Amino acid sequence: MQRERMRWGLEFMRPLSAKTTTIEIEQVAPGQAGLDLDWLRRRLDQAVGHIDQPARQINIAIVDDRRMIKLHRQHCGIDSTTDVLTFPPADGASGLDLAVNLDEADRQSVIHGHSIQQELSLYCLHGMLHCAGFDDHDAEAYQAMHAEEDRILTAIGVGATFGISQSTAADESSPSRGAGGIGGGSA
Repeated sequence: MQRERMRWGLEFMRPLSAKTTTIEIEQVAPGQAGLDLDWLRRRLDQAVGHIDQPARQINIAIVDDRRMIKLHRQHCGIDSTTDVLTFPPADGASGLDLAVNLDEADRQSVIHGHSIQQELSLYCLHGMLHCAGFDDHDAEAYQAMHAEEDRILTAIGVGATFGISQSTAADESSPSRGAGGIGGGSA
């Protein structure tokens, strides 16, 4: 094992020779009662088997709004919070770094009526799919990516998460993620 510093300053232990995908999760945000990181890691381990995942190592930092604003400004030049930032592997590297926003997951889980872990699963899978070639910057790609997220989340027992708001959009009182949806982008 060797210590390696992630792009936002956290250190993780990386295996020197990984043959399968290893997922590390670090909660940087202040504690959230009932947040089960082992549950999240197990679901993401299952999700990896459903996508063409180039990363052998996935490092996930769970951050708060304050940290996410700083990262979003530093890497994308945008001075606001977002739900997930994806840092794809550099040429020749095998590690994917994700920053996911616990505060945003908390807000969205209340709006959409599911757990924070379910929302965080969506954010992490979103970043993993970006690195597997999916994009969501035009209407057709947006629909395809979010359908794939819900397909995988259903397959691993989490259940459709993004499409919940889309399927009830006819009900004016039902909140929708809208065109902005999910995805703070890749840095």
